Amino acid sequence: MINMEKKNGKVYIEVKDEDSREEWTVEVSEAEFEWCVKQKERLGFNDPEGSAMIDYAYSQHCFVPKPVSAKERARRLFDMVMDELQFADSKYETLEALRDMIDNWLLDYRLSGGEKE
Repeated sequence: MINMEKKNGKVYIEVKDEDSREEWTVEVSEAEFEWCVKQKERLGFNDPEGSAMIDYAYSQHCFVPKPVSAKERARRLFDMVMDELQFADSKYETLEALRDMIDNWLLDYRLSGGEKE
């Protein structure tokens, strides 16, 4: 179970692990927490506040994917294509895998703030 309480400019995230019966509380500044929630909203998370609570409860950090340049994205895509071609059994399987990779790559690009469909 995870609960959150805002008080005096701080966010207190209380966690109770039902399996191990451990309990702990994490304290985060409200400004930092709200920044994290806004970043997750911008990226299209279904439950940005819940995701931020889990991030801070278990790691005391906000996990938001860093922006990646178009050049870096293109290089990653090229590397993935080369890997597929290197280990391909058939042209058909290769083309299917490449199509799926490109679809996933475009989805990641849109989620990171790139152009919309």
